[in-house]
Amino acid sequence: MKYYKFKVAKINADTPSEYIARFESAENGIEVFEAENTFGDFSVVSISNDDKASEIINSQDSNLGLVEIELDEFTTLKESSYTYKRIQENLQALKNVKIQELAEAFKEVTTKTKVTVSGVGVVDGGRSNLQDISGIIEAFEESGQETMLFRIADNSFVSVNAEQLKAIKKAIILKGQELYQKKWEIEARLANAKTFDEIRAIKVEF
Repeated sequence: MKYYKFKVAKINADTPSEYIARFESAENGIEVFEAENTFGDFSVVSISNDDKASEIINSQDSNLGLVEIELDEFTTLKESSYTYKRIQENLQALKNVKIQELAEAFKEVTTKTKVTVSGVGVVDGGRSNLQDISGIIEAFEESGQETMLFRIADNSFVSVNAEQLKAIKKAIILKGQELYQKKWEIEARLANAKTFDEIRAIKVEF
């Protein structure tokens, strides 16, 4: 890997210079980062293939003035460049789209999730149903009854006792913890993603 700095002045930072276009016409493995102030600051280029670097350097006109630099200097100039800042803004914009997608998916799944409870069947989960079952347990225990009818997810009724009601509550809590764990894992992957491909590869699934 070779690193170079150079200066190429232009008025509009949004318009790629002819110099940049010449690099980008080459094969992959070349990254160019233009300075925000091209009149005063250095732009930089990295070339992954040493032979390709030599070929490009030897083919450039002498007035283009590529100067080889070390990685530390390249990184500093790269991270202060106009190109890098725009890339980071676009990366964050894409992350924000994924974050919104995640928020909507999580809201839906925590509202409509189903939970299988042994001896009872499939029940509705989610935050509101957890609150409901907590209230039902409290009222049931105060009633002194041994069993009660409970509506499950398919709208049929089953007879349940106090232990089964507590099992339903526990199952809803555990399902909620599972969903939060998946949400946090996706959030962590998004926070650590460094490229557009890495962000796009993150699937929002529960």
